[in-house]
Amino acid sequence: METRNLILRAAARVFARHGYGRATMDQIACEAGTSKGALYHHFATKRALFDALIAERISAFRALDELTAESTSLRELLDQAVGFALSWYRSHPEYVALSLESRLQAGRAAEGPIAEYLAEARTSIESFLRSALRRFGGQPCCDQFAVLVLGLVEGVCLQWSADPERVDLDALREPLVEALERFLDRQAGRHDASAPITGRPTSA
Repeated sequence: METRNLILRAAARVFARHGYGRATMDQIACEAGTSKGALYHHFATKRALFDALIAERISAFRALDELTAESTSLRELLDQAVGFALSWYRSHPEYVALSLESRLQAGRAAEGPIAEYLAEARTSIESFLRSALRRFGGQPCCDQFAVLVLGLVEGVCLQWSADPERVDLDALREPLVEALERFLDRQAGRHDASAPITGRPTSA
């Protein structure tokens, strides 16, 4: 398991540095400091390695389901979710660069593993939001709401990774929560956009 995790961390850095298309298994083995035999023992192909990274990234979203059950208001849930996301990116900085490369390659090729990664991320976010809104009331502002959320949070984290001295993630936590809250507030039928959401769990 330790070797597998070492390979995954190295693969994320190599994919971020060179892009999925140009990255090679040789580069990944060198980055991980392992033999090619050890690499192929855990991952038979480059696609299998990338799929494992996708699964690891998506599994992080599942922790949001626990936050939904524990929260008593939509505002509290959004605050915990944003805090979780910022903390996750802090501990996995290689994924910030990987996300940027994903967007670049998705623009050049609409199909393939990069596009699938983004699709899986959007699906997970949409599932979380719909679950949260069923509990607290309201609807997503549009079918592409998950695109907005992913772009907003990862965009902030990308700037932090490039300039951590001048981009303060802790200071940006509350503005991020407020931005997401206002998106949802408009669709929840609350016409006063300046009023905070205080919704409680809806009854069954």
